[in-house]
Amino acid sequence: LTATKTVDLDNSMSVTEIQNIINEQPRNLNGNYLIFQFADGNYDFISGGISFSGFDGGYLDVRGNLGNTDVENLSVKFHGDQASDNGLAIFLNCSAKCQMVKIALEQDSTSVTDQRLLRLYSVAHGLINSCSFNSLSTNRANEGIVANGGRTKINNCKFNNLEKAIYSVQN
Repeated sequence: LTATKTVDLDNSMSVTEIQNIINEQPRNLNGNYLIFQFADGNYDFISGGISFSGFDGGYLDVRGNLGNTDVENLSVKFHGDQASDNGLAIFLNCSAKCQMVKIALEQDSTSVTDQRLLRLYSVAHGLINSCSFNSLSTNRANEGIVANGGRTKINNCKFNNLEKAIYSVQN
């Protein structure tokens, strides 16, 4: 990447289309910002979540609507009925500074095994800012945020109906 780049995504795209767009981006950010800007709407991740993997040397931002002021009523929602071990979203093996801001993650699965809404695995620096994590089901998701290795700062987030809001493991 040679300059800041914004990639616009909207909820008319399938999970596969979104993942393909993510995968097409350069992994070496060269100190620049790569911004994935999600437009307002509900993103149905029924067949699986999205992965931000292998980004290095810069800043990776996954953004909802920055104009939202109420964390409990965010206008960008990642929704799934089968949150998995990897979550609705995962940051994986990144030395870039990874941030997610102003996105709601929610599930309504009837299963309660191995469910995570957001996962950070081997991420050098993570920041989760003004996001919400919610299980809509009477069967609660196991964890809202799972952080394995690296440093993660969680700021101004809301958690509802989860067995564990935040689960951290240092490898």
